[in-house]
Amino acid sequence: MKKNMISPQFELEVFGSRNDFTMCVLVAFTIISLALSGCESSTTNPDDVISNLSFQVLSLGNVNPMPVMGATVRIYELNLYVTTDSSGTAYFENVIEGDWWVVAYKDGGDTPHYATDSVKVSVHPGAIATGSIQLDALPYFDYAKVNVHSFELGVNEEPEHEVRLKAKVIDPDGAYDINRVEWHFKDVSDTLNYNQDRDSAFYEIIIPITDPPSFDFPYSLGIANVNDFYFEAFDQLGNSTTVKAEISRIMDHCPTNHTAFESEISWWYFWDRVFNDVTEFNYLLRIYSFGANDVVYDTTLVPTEMSFVDHQIATQLEAGSYLYYIWVTDNFGNFVRSLPNSLEVLSEAHSGEHKPGHFSD
Repeated sequence: MKKNMISPQFELEVFGSRNDFTMCVLVAFTIISLALSGCESSTTNPDDVISNLSFQVLSLGNVNPMPVMGATVRIYELNLYVTTDSSGTAYFENVIEGDWWVVAYKDGGDTPHYATDSVKVSVHPGAIATGSIQLDALPYFDYAKVNVHSFELGVNEEPEHEVRLKAKVIDPDGAYDINRVEWHFKDVSDTLNYNQDRDSAFYEIIIPITDPPSFDFPYSLGIANVNDFYFEAFDQLGNSTTVKAEISRIMDHCPTNHTAFESEISWWYFWDRVFNDVTEFNYLLRIYSFGANDVVYDTTLVPTEMSFVDHQIATQLEAGSYLYYIWVTDNFGNFVRSLPNSLEVLSEAHSGEHKPGHFSD
C-alpha cells in the first residue's frame, strides 16, 4: 500500500499561500488603522478644543476694590452666562478656544447696582484662562423727598408755599465720586445744592411756588395729584441713577383763633374741612424769646378730632415778651405754620397772667 505523501512542490505551494494570506491580513489591518487614524484627524477641529475660564468682578472702589457678588458675567459671542459668587468670581467650563468679549454688570435686586462694562479675554486650548474687570458702582438714593411748607400770611389770605426738594445720595465708590444731583419737574429742571455730611451726601433746594416757570399744583382737599418730580444722581464717570418722588400733600389751612392766657395757649383747627384721618398729623408749638429768637419752649401734640386745642405750658417762663408759632405737620414732612403771635408773661406782682395778643410784622 502506498502512503499518502505530500510532495515537496505542493508543500511549498501551500506554505507559500499561507504566507501570502498572512501578509494580506497585515496589509489590510494597516490600511484600516491608517484610515481610522485619518478619520480622527479629519474630524478634530482645533477651534473645538475646550478650556475653562475664571473671571473676577471687582468694584471700582475708593481705595481697595471689593468683590462684586451677584453680578452677571456673559461671554458675548458664545451667549454663556454665569453669576459671580461671594469672591466675585464667575467660572465657565468647556469654553471654546478664541478671543471673546466678556460683559459684566449688576442691576435689579439689592443695591448697589453697577454699570455695564466689557473686556476681551483670550482662551487657549487645554488651559484655565483668567480675566477680571472693575465695575463702576452707581450712586443710589437713600431717599428723595418733595415737601411743601406753607406759611400763613393773614386772615382770608392764601398761605405762601415753598417746595423743598431733598435727597440723600450714596455712592459705594466714595462720596467724592458723586458729581451732581439734578431734579426735573415738567419743563423745569435745575441742580440741587450740595452739602457734604461726614459719610453721606445731602442735597436740598427751596423753590417758592410764587415764582416758578410752570408749576401748577391742584389744591383739591390739599392733595396734589399730578406732581412727579424726578431726581437723577451722576457720578464722576457720568453714570447715573434716577428716582421719582411726589408731592404728597399741600396744607393750605392754618390754625385759627390763637389766644394765650396765663399759662395756657389755645387755638382752633377744623379737621373735617381739610383731612379725614387726624392720625397722620401733629401739632408743633414753639415759643421764642422776643428779639433774640431763642427757643424757650418746644412741644409736639397729638391731635384729636376735636377742633379746639387748649394747651397748658409745662415750663415756667420768666416775665417778659415772647412770640409763639403753631405748626400743623404731617407724617410726610409737609406743614403749615401760623403767623407769629405775641405772649406777655407778667411778674408775680402782676398776678402772672398771660395777656392774649397777636403779633404781625
